[in-house]
Amino acid sequence: MRKLMPIISTDSHSLNAVTFRPEWSNPRNDWRPRGMLADQIAIAESDQAARKHIFVLNGAPEFLNLMRQLFQDQRYNVTTTNFVPHSFAQIEALQPDVLIIDLVYGKQAGWALLERLHREASTAGIPVLVVSVEEDLIARAQKQVDRYGGNAYLAKPFSLNQMVAAIEALIGQA
Repeated sequence: MRKLMPIISTDSHSLNAVTFRPEWSNPRNDWRPRGMLADQIAIAESDQAARKHIFVLNGAPEFLNLMRQLFQDQRYNVTTTNFVPHSFAQIEALQPDVLIIDLVYGKQAGWALLERLHREASTAGIPVLVVSVEEDLIARAQKQVDRYGGNAYLAKPFSLNQMVAAIEALIGQA
């Protein structure tokens, strides 16, 4: 009996495609990676798990997409989200290597999250890069570092090279 079997192809960066080709089914009629395919999957999963993890919080989908693309190209794992009620729980569960948090006028979510991250033992050790369009918000965060934490600060606009350099200064290269 013939059936289509998924064949996962990889490049040097990540799993990038699943294609199907006819294969003879095995007697148990199950699918499990075998031989070289299993080895490729194991290597890709190992590579992915070993990557440093960046968690980005921002209200603008364009910024989130840009950060995801930038840091995935640099070979980091990236999680992006806007400010939602469960952001702290996500961060606590994932324990990323670094956070990028955008502060915005009139929005208390960023400040409240920074304060809680800094206060809670489970997240206090996670480095935080604070970004904002408003330089006075960054100055406020720097002045109140004992309350809000924060390890590095970038005023928008910044270059992508400045962003990568700030993250590498906090957690090293991917």
